[in-house]
Amino acid sequence: MSATFLLLAATIVFMIFTLYQVVDRVLLSDEEPEFAGAEVSLREIDDLSQRRTLLLRELKDIEFDYETGKIDKDDRDQLNKRYRGEWLKIDKALDQVSGVNEDYLARVDQELERRLSSESFGDERTAREDRWICATCGGATPKKWDSCSDCGTMR
Repeated sequence: MSATFLLLAATIVFMIFTLYQVVDRVLLSDEEPEFAGAEVSLREIDDLSQRRTLLLRELKDIEFDYETGKIDKDDRDQLNKRYRGEWLKIDKALDQVSGVNEDYLARVDQELERRLSSESFGDERTAREDRWICATCGGATPKKWDSCSDCGTMR
């Protein structure tokens, strides 16, 4: 019985000591906890990610409208340039929030500028002439196929 009592007493002392350490560090400390800004960053990352997803949908809709003849090449190019610019701003903001390496960002920016300045950027019509656009999902499927490669809808 005395061994059980000693084990119980040691467990209680250990629990009190652990509880004191937690209370002292979290509740009684004047400094901000290390994770206080993480919630704000996560919210900001989530908001930026949602905006980026919406832009991607818009870019796909623009391409679909161009492929189906609803908008002409000039309108498509103008809208693509505008939305891709917003996309780049969001990506930079996401990189800043998440703390990506600045050297890597500089190389990515250079590559994006090179691609954006080339005349053939955004003109994918020649690459897609051998494809048909699914009316259900908007996926581009090779003309030799009878059903959409994305959703399976028959042509």
